[in-house]
Amino acid sequence: MDVKGEDKTNSNSAVSTTNPSTYTKRNERQMLTMDSTHGAVSGTFKLTYTSPHGEKLTTGPLSATPMLSSTVRVGAPNAIDDVYCTEANKATYRAPHAATYGGNNGFETCFKKVYFTPHLPESELAVGDYIRVGQDIRYVAVLDRSFSTGMYTSATVSEQFTNTYGEGSYAYRQSAAGVIDGALEGLPNGAVGAVSVARSMSSGDAVLLETSASVIGTVEGTTGVMTITNAARDSLMEGDVVRLHGYRGAMQVNSMILSATNAITSVTGSKTAFGPATGSTDEGDVGAGAAIGKTAIRDSGFKYRVSFDSNAGDVADLVCDASNLRPVYRMSVGGYVTRDAPDRVYFVDVHQGSSQPAYSEVQQSDPSHPEAVSAGDVIYVGEQRCEVIAADDDVDRNQAVITGIQLFAPTGYSSTSVVCKDALVANAHSTATEIYTHETLEVVLGDELTNCASTDKPALRHIHNAVDTENDGCVDGAACADVFLYNGENRLVTFAVGDAQPVAVVNVLMDNGDLTVGDRVSLRTETHTYEVRTVDSITTNTANAYFTVSQPFSAAHEMKDIHLEWKGSTGSAVCSGRGICDDGAGDCQCFKGYTGQSCQIQNALAA
Repeated sequence: MDVKGEDKTNSNSAVSTTNPSTYTKRNERQMLTMDSTHGAVSGTFKLTYTSPHGEKLTTGPLSATPMLSSTVRVGAPNAIDDVYCTEANKATYRAPHAATYGGNNGFETCFKKVYFTPHLPESELAVGDYIRVGQDIRYVAVLDRSFSTGMYTSATVSEQFTNTYGEGSYAYRQSAAGVIDGALEGLPNGAVGAVSVARSMSSGDAVLLETSASVIGTVEGTTGVMTITNAARDSLMEGDVVRLHGYRGAMQVNSMILSATNAITSVTGSKTAFGPATGSTDEGDVGAGAAIGKTAIRDSGFKYRVSFDSNAGDVADLVCDASNLRPVYRMSVGGYVTRDAPDRVYFVDVHQGSSQPAYSEVQQSDPSHPEAVSAGDVIYVGEQRCEVIAADDDVDRNQAVITGIQLFAPTGYSSTSVVCKDALVANAHSTATEIYTHETLEVVLGDELTNCASTDKPALRHIHNAVDTENDGCVDGAACADVFLYNGENRLVTFAVGDAQPVAVVNVLMDNGDLTVGDRVSLRTETHTYEVRTVDSITTNTANAYFTVSQPFSAAHEMKDIHLEWKGSTGSAVCSGRGICDDGAGDCQCFKGYTGQSCQIQNALAA
């Protein structure tokens, strides 16, 4: 790869000094990405770190969505508060639940409180995380700490849950940032040193129309149900996780309605995932007023910014073993398995928590729906695999006789249990009589794929409204940039918007945390040629979103792939950690395989 016209500020090139062993350091950062073609990413993965000496160290299995060590109860808070469950908005809390709780005072249906039993260690959840209970995914707005234990007693979420969840319900952190951090720092002999891991919201892709324009997701004013108009059929499927850019809500797609032309006209999930669009501004994301609309994003996977804080070297990319990740649809019911019948999974009402068995029938009018589990499907009961060989479904069939051939067309699905090929085994959740009481059930979407990879050159992604003539020349339509004049020099960078310098740009970064002043960015200007520059200012408001670089680009480039250059340097260490410094002469005596003034060059052919 050629680097053309590189800005030497914080560059990889050594800076000549009296002591050649030292120059400006940069800590290595990498973007770890896991995603699926469709369906929520679940299961476990492993990470392999390669030390500067070539030693490979691998973590144990890490859960993509770790289960919290505490069980939970979900309901209304014990008292009215001034922010999340106010007296003034009782009617708003009641509206989505009117069919069930129509006669109450409204405050009782402000299902925004999660109570932990026992108290939750602070390392397992943080404000800004997402917590998942059942099919509901909610943004954590407040965490309450016990004065006696120092641990968390409860959490408040920004939007209502769809329903209450009884004592003993299982909850999950919808992020693996904490476990990645702990696993890397826990590798033998402190090989990695201090690590900082944060989830990036630059994952996912805009849901597009057949015309390649983006879809505006609209939240209905009373129930909070999201609808879309004419999305491309292959842009979403049941099990995908959808969010609206700029809002905290996220929901699993449970069902879809198709038009006569096979376009998606509406999707249904957790009806209060984005908050009802009525009431005052404390009502979740959407605030006061009628229905709202924002760019819909399919975001079924995860991205993490991994910073190697103790290592200023050029760290090899993390290798991610994704063989145990899986694309899934999370069922609306839990799994109940007895020791007497270890191969049969009964469906139970997950909202009842540990008060089981509360048997529940799964019904689907469309037998092709993922939740219509039948022979040949694979489900996971917690982390145990179950190959389904039978379901006690009561499938209605229409019988017709056409030219002597009898056809059977299933028109519905109804089942209370399924049978696994192999018996399930006891685990930490088992009792004296039950293997599982209300375990999470996930249906594997067998035609979909998962992937996991890491890079120190991630794409700098934006919210984009369409794939069109202004950005279709880039590999990733969301990571496409134009360069304009700034104080007479080609220093201003925006999302690819065309020939004229924009007055108002709404194509903001998907995650403002991905870019900071001092970062380096690169534009691919020719085949295998990049221009690398250092960011010296960032404007993130939607009226005029752009950033500037400290040195001008060679031209007013249009429609160029843009990436972050997060590669670290080793120069701050004595002889880059690859040699011994002769203090008298100020020279480095490099180890075998390394050359250069500060041993910064590695000879890959050295034995």
